[in-house]
Amino acid sequence: MNIIGYSHALLGNYPEALTYCQQALAACHDMEEDSWEEAVWDSLGYIHHKLGHYQQAITCYQRSIGHLRGLADRYNEPSTLAHLGDAHHSAGNTAAAHQAWAQALRIFDQIDHPDGDHVRAKLRFPATRRITVLLTNRWITAQRPGVRAGSRRAGDCRAGVIRPVS
Repeated sequence: MNIIGYSHALLGNYPEALTYCQQALAACHDMEEDSWEEAVWDSLGYIHHKLGHYQQAITCYQRSIGHLRGLADRYNEPSTLAHLGDAHHSAGNTAAAHQAWAQALRIFDQIDHPDGDHVRAKLRFPATRRITVLLTNRWITAQRPGVRAGSRRAGDCRAGVIRPVS
């Protein structure tokens, strides 16, 4: 049931995804099958993250990591740690995000996993800096990673001026 729920989540059908994943979690408990529970918690974390329920996502990812560590599953643990970092980052807690990503990267590097490069990039450019651009007499907020507002790298905006957001 978890794979059905996760598939619904990938398609953006979050209510159906939650239903299937909650049923999968109940089935794991009924069958006392701990080895699948970590995957269900990871799926629930993904769904809550996509719904903007960052604290719930963080809790789900932490539960998944607890199960993975109990199973000594070093292959899947860093992926869930990276997801945990993403949820912390979305919640605005960059220090916790950095810590989770650093843990994930250490394990990815230890097991020579190719996903380590994705996490390495997140550690290199963790924050998206906000800039405000005046376009056709209207202020909008844009996001450009790695660019400081007002820097030469921000470049000339044909339609307006780049100014920092307070």
